[in-house]
Amino acid sequence: MKLIHDDHVHLRPHCGISRKRVAHDLHAYAVAARDKNLILGIREHAPLPDPYRLGPDKDYYTSMSEWEVGPFLDLFRDSEVAAGLEVDFLKGSETAQKEILDDILSRAAARGVAVSGINVGLHFLPGTVREIPDDKGSCPDVMLDMSEEVFAAHLKDRGLETLLRDYFEYLHRAIDWEEGQVLSHIELIRKFDRIDSSGKSTYFGDAEDHYSRECRRVIEHAADKGMAVEMNTAGCDCLLGRPYISQGLLNFCAKAKVPVVVGSDAHRPEQIGRHFDLAEQMLERAGLDKVYTVRSQEIMAI
Repeated sequence: MKLIHDDHVHLRPHCGISRKRVAHDLHAYAVAARDKNLILGIREHAPLPDPYRLGPDKDYYTSMSEWEVGPFLDLFRDSEVAAGLEVDFLKGSETAQKEILDDILSRAAARGVAVSGINVGLHFLPGTVREIPDDKGSCPDVMLDMSEEVFAAHLKDRGLETLLRDYFEYLHRAIDWEEGQVLSHIELIRKFDRIDSSGKSTYFGDAEDHYSRECRRVIEHAADKGMAVEMNTAGCDCLLGRPYISQGLLNFCAKAKVPVVVGSDAHRPEQIGRHFDLAEQMLERAGLDKVYTVRSQEIMAI
């Protein structure tokens, strides 16, 4: 199987607490995709609602600021590339997030800008660890993938059982929210995990059976709601060292006939299509003879 769609591409690096903010750049990413014979699926981070508008740009150092939405959409005027979004699920802010999403879609339509797809992602979990320098005010959550130091502190604070309960509860809530076509990187919680020489996980070794069962339940729930699940190859460049869906879970998707979408989660042009050779091997090993993409917010077999 030859992958031709990269269905999770951002148009700039994350700002991060110590990095300089840069503008979205469609041209550089389009050129990189063309050179690799790949079709771009843009999934830019939508603005966050209050009380998550923290940092000097009111973006939690990761997302679009509200004032950037217009310029972002303008990049796609008269372009063959469609716009697209990654939207965070935030428990308690579902209505505010939907209003933000509806506003972006309305502004895109007014410009004649096509929107290909919307991924729903989970980056925030309830917790008290301070991971950014700002006064977090009434923000109830912690960004679980900010750094390993933050993740380890959050795990110590909550405990593994509570952490996993929170994570899978929020994934199920994200699915029931029904605001996107694709559930992104369902194993992002393992970003800083690794396997030791004995084959045991650093952070999840005592809960692997429970973790696997819960992942399968999430995949089944997503499929029941008409969502695809994402094979996200960014995990290969993290401590995890593999895509954010294991071979075992990919095999389960094949057996359960769950639509799988593949994305690199690129934040730089050179990252487009990263590790797609490995993804192709894993898909073939799972017995998947087709993958899916999203066009006009509809899941389609390639």
